[in-house]
Amino acid sequence: MTAVVVLGLLQGLFFLGVGILVVVVAAEPEAQEALEADAGVVLVVGVTLALLGLIGCALAFLLARGSEFARSAYGILNVLHVGGSIFTLVAVREVAFGSVWSLLLAVTVLWCLYGSDTAAAYFDR
Repeated sequence: MTAVVVLGLLQGLFFLGVGILVVVVAAEPEAQEALEADAGVVLVVGVTLALLGLIGCALAFLLARGSEFARSAYGILNVLHVGGSIFTLVAVREVAFGSVWSLLLAVTVLWCLYGSDTAAAYFDR
């Protein structure tokens, strides 16, 4: 179970960092052009990513305590990450590497949460 907590923290920190980076560059014309949006939309995207990162980090800490709520909430969050990664991979080619990384991490976390016997035993205790 330690692996999913570490992956959860890495994923949360990744989204937090990307969100902060997007907020910092929101006023840059290149960022607006890459996302095909104005500064306000880019800013909202950055803040949303940062908030998702903070929520992910908090849920990872709760996972370490064996919280079934955290398992369900983190599973939902990662399903959203999968959908967002696929959308971003298709819609914004400029960030394809980050989208692939995010997709692989989300699928790995979902497998660790629901696909292994170890996880089932951990949360059934």
